[in-house]
Amino acid sequence: MRFLCLLVISVHTSQGLAIAPPDFDSQIQPILNDRCTACHGESERNSGLALQSLSHLKLGGDRSDLVVPGKSTESLLYRVLLKDEDVARMPLDDDPLAPEQIELIKQWIDAGAPGFKETPAAKRIVKSDHWSFQPIRRVPGPTPARDDLVRNPIDAFVLQSLEEQGIEPSPEADRATLIRRLSLDLLGLLPTPEETEQFVADARPDAYEQLVDRLLTSPHFGERWGRHWLDAARYADSNGYTIDGARSIWPYRDWVVDAFNRNLPFDQFVIEQLAGDLLPNPTREQLIATGFHRNTLINEEGGTDKEQFRVEAVVDRVSTTGTVFLGLTVACAQCHTHKYDPITQREFYEMFAVFNQCDEPNLDLPTPEQEQQKTALAKQLAAAKQAIKDYETETNIVDSTEQILEKFTGWKQEREGFWAKLSLTKVSAVGQTRFEKLIDESWLVKNPENHETYILDWISPVENLRVVRIEALTHESIKNKGPGLTEHGNFTLNEVTLETADGTPIKFVRAQADHSQPGGEAEKSIDGDPKTFWAINAGGDNQHSDREIQLIIDPAQSIPTGTKLRLKLQQAYGNSPYLIGRFRVSVSSAPEEYLHIPLLTRRTWEQAEKWDDEKFTAEIKSHLQKLDPARKQLEDAIAKLDAEIKSLNAQITRSMILREQSTPRETYMHIRGDFLRKGSVVKPDVLAVLHDLPSDVTEPNRLQFARWLMSPENPLTARVTVNRFWQRLFGLGFVETENDFGTQGEQPTHPELLDWLASEFLQNGWNVKQTLKQIVMSHTYRQSSHQREDLLERDP
Repeated sequence: MRFLCLLVISVHTSQGLAIAPPDFDSQIQPILNDRCTACHGESERNSGLALQSLSHLKLGGDRSDLVVPGKSTESLLYRVLLKDEDVARMPLDDDPLAPEQIELIKQWIDAGAPGFKETPAAKRIVKSDHWSFQPIRRVPGPTPARDDLVRNPIDAFVLQSLEEQGIEPSPEADRATLIRRLSLDLLGLLPTPEETEQFVADARPDAYEQLVDRLLTSPHFGERWGRHWLDAARYADSNGYTIDGARSIWPYRDWVVDAFNRNLPFDQFVIEQLAGDLLPNPTREQLIATGFHRNTLINEEGGTDKEQFRVEAVVDRVSTTGTVFLGLTVACAQCHTHKYDPITQREFYEMFAVFNQCDEPNLDLPTPEQEQQKTALAKQLAAAKQAIKDYETETNIVDSTEQILEKFTGWKQEREGFWAKLSLTKVSAVGQTRFEKLIDESWLVKNPENHETYILDWISPVENLRVVRIEALTHESIKNKGPGLTEHGNFTLNEVTLETADGTPIKFVRAQADHSQPGGEAEKSIDGDPKTFWAINAGGDNQHSDREIQLIIDPAQSIPTGTKLRLKLQQAYGNSPYLIGRFRVSVSSAPEEYLHIPLLTRRTWEQAEKWDDEKFTAEIKSHLQKLDPARKQLEDAIAKLDAEIKSLNAQITRSMILREQSTPRETYMHIRGDFLRKGSVVKPDVLAVLHDLPSDVTEPNRLQFARWLMSPENPLTARVTVNRFWQRLFGLGFVETENDFGTQGEQPTHPELLDWLASEFLQNGWNVKQTLKQIVMSHTYRQSSHQREDLLERDP
C-alpha cells in the first residue's frame, strides 16, 4: 500500500499534473491521533499543545511557528519529525513516523495548510471536580442540640461539628478578656484601663454589640486591617534590589487605610486597585488606588535591561493577582502548564496580556495651595516668554549682526596675533616628574608619576591679560601618540589655578574646550573641586588628537604686562598616569566680544570662506542676544521662574500609579518563561476553569478583567477573602493554605460554613465590616480560651 501511494505521487509528478493537497481530516488527522495525541491531547497538553482537531491545532501551543502555511521547513510540526539539531525529534520513542506520513504532512503545509487559516481556534473548555472550582453552595445552618449558644448561623455550623466529635463548647470568656480580644483583633491596640472598666461595668444587654460597633468605627480599624492588605499588596517604601532607593507610594497606603475605614465595598475596593484609571472620569483617589500593582520591585542598577525588569513586573502582577484574589499558584504556569491545577501556560500569558498594556507614571498630588502656586507661576512664565518674543519683534539687531560680522572678519585675520606663546621661565612638578622643552615652546613630560601637579612660572607678555590657553598635544614619543599618557590617550585636568608671584589668586570665570567627554566638562577644571576634572575620552578616530582648553579671566581683574605669574595644573585619577604628555601655554588679550563666542563656534567661523550663510548669521544673532543686557534680564527672569517651578515640583507629593497605554503591546508566550524566546502571540483572556466573560467581551482590558474577577459567579474570590478574615481572627483559616486553594492545598475544615460566609459576603454587597461583625458577634468567637483537660487529651 505504501509503495502504491508513492508510485501514484511519482507518476503524477512526472506527468506534470496538478496534485490535490492532502486532506487534513482524512489523511493528516489520523496520523496525529495515532501517534501524537497521547502527549498532545485534551487531557495531556505537553508544551500547551493539543492536536486532536484542526481547531485545536489552530489554538497552537507555546510556539508561534507550529504551522507556517506554505513553509514546511519553518513549521515546527514538520521539523520535529526529522533529525533536526535545533528541536527534539517526535515522537520521543524510537519509533518515528513513516517517511510517507512525514511526506504527507510536508505536502499539506507546503500546499498552504488548507483549512488552517480559516478554522477558528478551539474554545478551551476546562473542567475540574476540585471543590474550590465549584459554585458557592449556601446551605441553611443546622440545628445543634445546644441551640441556646447559637447567636448566628456560624455557631450552628461549629456546634454541629463539635457535637459530631463529642466535644462540649467552651463557655463565653469574661468581659475583660473579650474587650482585650476585640480591641487587638479589630484595632491592633490594647484597650485602656478606663475602657476595660467601663465595659466590665456595662449592664446593658447589647453592651458587647455596642463595643463592636464602636471599634469598627475607630480610625485605627483601617490601620489594623489595612496592614494585612498591604502585606498581600507587597507594599514597600523602597524599590528593592541592591540600590533599594526610596519611592513615593505612601498615598496608596493611606488610600487602603481610608478604604477600610469608610467600608468601601470589597468588590469596588478591588476594581479600583486593579483598574481605577479605566473607570469613567476616575477620581484622584481611584488613580492612587492603582498603586496596588506598582508595588513591584524596581531595579535601578546600571547596565540592566529595562525591558527584562518591566516584563518581570508584569509577571509579578499576574502571579500576585492569582494569589491574592483567587488563592491559586498561578505563578507555576509561567514556564510550563501547571502540573496540578487546570491552568495552562497559555492562560498565564493571556492574563499577562491583560496587564501588559500599562504605563507606569507618577501622579502629582499637589495641595490646594501648591496648585494655586503652580497656576500663578505658569502664568508668570508664559508672560515672561511672551515678553522675550515681543522684545525680539521690537528690537532690530540686523545692524548689530552686520557689525559683528565686520568685527569677526578683522578678528579672523588677527586671531593668530591674539595669542602669544609663552616662554615659561620655569617648569617644575610637585613630584619627581621632569620636562623637556621643544622648539615650538611646547613641553614634553618625562618620568611621570601617577598623580602630579605641573607648576609653570612665567611673565605676562600682553597688556590686560584675558585668557589662558592650554594645549594638550600629541607626540611620536608618547605611547599611541597621546596626548595623555594613558593607553587610550586620555588625561584628567582636575584643577587649574593662577596666581601672582606674591600668591594673590586670579579668578577664572569661564572655561571652554574643543572637546569634553560626558561628565568631564571643561568647567570642572576650575570649579574648586579636585575630584572633578576636564577629560577628553572621545573614542573612535578622535581618540588621539590635539586638544585645547581656554580659561577666561575675570574682567574685573587687571593684569598688566610684565606681571610675574604661576599656573598650576593638578592631575590625579586612579592608579594610572592620567597626565598630559605634551603641553603648550598661550595667552591673549582678545576682545571680550570675541571670547564670549563659544570656542567651537569661533573655530567654525574662522574656517569659513564666506559670512553670508544663514547658519552663521543665526549663530551670530543668537550670540548677540546672549550679550544683550535687556534680553539677558528677560532670560534671567525666565530662569528664575523655571527654578521656582522646579523647586515647587520637588515639594509636591507623588504616588506611583498605573495607566492604560494608548498603543497596545503585542504579547507573546515566553518559552520556558524566558522573555527573549518569543512563542505564540496571545490575546487577553481569563482562566477557562472559572466562569466565562460576558458575551460582549472577547479580549478583556484590566477593568473588564477586574469585574470578571469580582463577579458573583466566581467561586474563589469570596471564599479566599472570608477565609483570610477568619484566619486573622482565629489564627488559622478554614483552608490552612490561605494562598493555595488548588489541588495541592489543604481541604477546608468546615466547607459548608466557608461557603455560607462567602455567600453572606456576596449577599451583603461585599460589606467587610458587616462580615467581620458577624464573626465576632458569634459565640464561637466569644468562647473562653482557657485550657481544658479534655481538649488537651484530644489535641496535645
